[in-house]
Amino acid sequence: MESLSEKCWVLRKTSSKFSCIPIDQGHEQSNELVKASGGAVGLTENPKAFRRWMVAGPEQARLLTEFESQFMEEENSWCKQHKQGLSAQDLFQKHANSMYQTMTDDFFLHENHPWPPSISEHGKLRLSNRKAELLSCLGGSFVEAPITFYAKIFDGPAVVHCLPTKVSTFEEYANEVFLPWTSQQLCLCDRIDIIWDQYVSGSLKESTKEKRGRGIRQKVQALRYHQFFFDFLQDNTNKAELFEFLTQKVSTHEYPSGKQVYITSGKSVICKGSNQPMQDCDHEEADTRICIHLHNSLERGAHNILVSIVDTDVIVLLISVYFQLNDAFSEFNVWVRFGTGNHMKFYDINSICEHLGEVKSKGLPFFHAFSGCDTTLQFLERGKNSAWEAWKAYPDVSEAFLFPLEHPYYILQLGSSEMKLIERYVCVLYDKTTSLCTVNELRKELFCKHSKTMETIPPTQCALLQHF
Repeated sequence: MESLSEKCWVLRKTSSKFSCIPIDQGHEQSNELVKASGGAVGLTENPKAFRRWMVAGPEQARLLTEFESQFMEEENSWCKQHKQGLSAQDLFQKHANSMYQTMTDDFFLHENHPWPPSISEHGKLRLSNRKAELLSCLGGSFVEAPITFYAKIFDGPAVVHCLPTKVSTFEEYANEVFLPWTSQQLCLCDRIDIIWDQYVSGSLKESTKEKRGRGIRQKVQALRYHQFFFDFLQDNTNKAELFEFLTQKVSTHEYPSGKQVYITSGKSVICKGSNQPMQDCDHEEADTRICIHLHNSLERGAHNILVSIVDTDVIVLLISVYFQLNDAFSEFNVWVRFGTGNHMKFYDINSICEHLGEVKSKGLPFFHAFSGCDTTLQFLERGKNSAWEAWKAYPDVSEAFLFPLEHPYYILQLGSSEMKLIERYVCVLYDKTTSLCTVNELRKELFCKHSKTMETIPPTQCALLQHF
């Protein structure tokens, strides 16, 4: 108050403490002393009367105050303001401590948004757009691949996107582009597998596909080729018709003796050059169906297989099933050709899995989903590299990563051993030096002591359980 008084921002009405009031409020109280009935109504409309009020008003207030003070008892200078008593101060301290406990304990048990800001973006899913960062974490994966393979497995939609499109009809595209490409691939291997996606209405992947945009619907005919091919491929019905059209062309094409071609057609598989058909498969995504074809190739005696893809998810799946395949088959090598053009790299799945070990290899799919992929949320400012470093710093969480794979229908509960491992892992993800084991306590510490915002602290325990 003294500092405010020195700067003439406030004034004292009495000699008691806590009696300072702003200057404009003091003027209002002085005016109140000389106001008659109706107050100062009409003064502003008469300039002369308003000037007289401005000059005489404060002086009249002073005279009235001095006159009244002569007939009133003098104010006891020893009288304290009621807030200065010990009981009032004890009550204030009790209320302040109670509010502090509420703010620092109960406050961080709940999200202060309709959605968790750390794993959502204004109520929408915060999906990962840098999944390929995971490949740099696997270690020792970039190697020089052999030239020839026994079998090659291709992600069909990725092949269609990469092949040249300078043709005028779909018939020309099939006869002059796609079929020659299949024959060229068979020159350096004995078998190729081409796997298409299936487009099922109401699937979980539908939102991811819609995120890529919607194209123009056009029936696949042999007479006319769509001018804007990539816009054409954004429509699921167009792609389904095109894939079926190319499948029929492959089924009627003649390949050299001893060469085998397996190409999917919906749930079934069309085999060329082989009398050993594959069973039907209802997998929607080509990603998981690739593993089925890999298993079939190994059953047919393949020992050196190349998988050509452009999606990180497939590498994660291949790593996760490696040790299961290794128990069933011996002496086989699986290579992955990832990317296109100048960004193409080869990954030796065998060496990656031996480097990671069986536990991390089998737990990789859950880690990939938990840290953010096509349909699961990503923690804000916590990408694949940060999540991987946290896994290395706290390897005990591998048990929790494996649990959903071994018990897919188990409903996790708060307080379970797996949930405690996940909480500790998230704590390490946000602060590697912390010794805390619960996310609610870490939220309090990061917000109060490290000045973190609500978006950059972990989600609450309940929100983390739903994410798990």
